[in-house]
Amino acid sequence: MPPPAFTCSFNGESTASAGGGKPRPYKIIARCVDKRALVPQRFVLPFISAMPRDENDEQYTRRNSLRLRGFDYTARRVYFVTAVAAGRRKLFLDEWAARATLDCLFELREQLGFYVYVYCLMPDHFHALFGLGESRKSLSDICGAFKSLSTRAYLRRHRGKLWQRGFFDHIIRNEQDFFETLEYIKLNPVRKGLVEVWDQWPYTGRLDYLR
Repeated sequence: MPPPAFTCSFNGESTASAGGGKPRPYKIIARCVDKRALVPQRFVLPFISAMPRDENDEQYTRRNSLRLRGFDYTARRVYFVTAVAAGRRKLFLDEWAARATLDCLFELREQLGFYVYVYCLMPDHFHALFGLGESRKSLSDICGAFKSLSTRAYLRRHRGKLWQRGFFDHIIRNEQDFFETLEYIKLNPVRKGLVEVWDQWPYTGRLDYLR
């Protein structure tokens, strides 16, 4: 079976490697990624603008990726963010800790003005779709502030670290990617066998919608 074709993208130009194929111009998404996962430049939006969809139409399967070096994380895009509890411990089985953490998210959203299209706090990790909106903050600023604020709240009743260092993110490339990722996040508690229907999980919700 031949190896998959990969494309390295620089300054909007692409060069084919391992597997060949005619180069095509793509928006820079990653330093080197599977060519089949790339989206032509006309479909890579500076920010997503669309009417809300019926949630019954949303489908998705995805794994998040590491942050890209050199990417401008202040751009008005939407990001799939994952933060992991320290030691992968199930710290958010504590209802007080879970509620306090989400309260910090809600408070920060009001203060900074970024968008939270969906969030899901699992026993040992956190997923969300963040839009930077008009906040004038980078993704690192927002995630750092959320982790710092929630850690201070956690330490009112507990000891030790709340979060692992850093976070993971995936840059949402287009409208389809957005709705598929949203569905993936919503269904996380269902896949883990915690609930039968996504909205039975008390720590999942949607605060903002595309418009």
